[in-house]
Amino acid sequence: MLARPFTFAEYEASQAGRPSVLPAELSAEGAGLVYIKTSQTAHSAGVVPACITPSRPDAFLIDQEAMRLKRLKKNVITSARYHCRDLQGQRFKACMVTLTYREDADWDAKQISRYLDCVKQWLKRRGHPCRYVWVYELTKRGRPHYHVLFWLPKGLSMPKADKRGWWRQGMTQTVWARNAVGYLAKYASKGNGEQVIPKGVRLYGIGGLSATSRLNRAWWNLPTGVRAWGFPSDRWRRAPGGGWASRSSGEWRPSQWSVLLVGGRVFAAPRPQPTPSPFDELLQALKSVLQRTLA
Repeated sequence: MLARPFTFAEYEASQAGRPSVLPAELSAEGAGLVYIKTSQTAHSAGVVPACITPSRPDAFLIDQEAMRLKRLKKNVITSARYHCRDLQGQRFKACMVTLTYREDADWDAKQISRYLDCVKQWLKRRGHPCRYVWVYELTKRGRPHYHVLFWLPKGLSMPKADKRGWWRQGMTQTVWARNAVGYLAKYASKGNGEQVIPKGVRLYGIGGLSATSRLNRAWWNLPTGVRAWGFPSDRWRRAPGGGWASRSSGEWRPSQWSVLLVGGRVFAAPRPQPTPSPFDELLQALKSVLQRTLA
């Protein structure tokens, strides 16, 4: 059972009147937030009406759709990089399969899963795992399509999915990708937040990573301030009811951010943090050196 020594209200009360600092990881950029400052400039531009601005001057208005696209780009590029690391020293090549829709074909969330199941079975019969990263994208006309990057052993070529009956919604195109990470980054960077993403759409998917790579990918997806608490093996995850919990040790820590709901909008504001002792600063410096070796 995860230890939880006190409530959030008690934690906030315990910090009142204590000297505090706001380190770099408690900036919006450090937390990985895509935000709009609630400054007077923003008010005059009509971005954040004054009537719904929280009283906290250090609060940030979170652009949730932009954050979703930012997570997409970070996840797919990091995952592609770890796929390449897992295959170091092996003979493999990457191929990009584009899955398109006919004008009269309807989109369904399970279609990409059914296609991947077909590829997994095809590779399994040949004794190979299925390593992939896929991205959902809308065309300028609003038509959906998928880009799926596979890592295949040399000497093996991907069959035509439409001819095999794996993809019945439209056409497919398969090309070899010399730079797997760069090829995928091209498509992961296309989202601009202007197009409305249909409800229920998953923007990306990942499969076939080794256990170590999955652990490292999860760690890189944490906010900067949470990563500073330790290493991938600590397995920090969001705890039920708030805060963060280490699945390895059971340690619980309060969130470094307060979430404010004002006028139907979501704001984030940094919580006061205790001033670190010289020992804490030394320990953090050592952790930073070790963490850089994981990059």
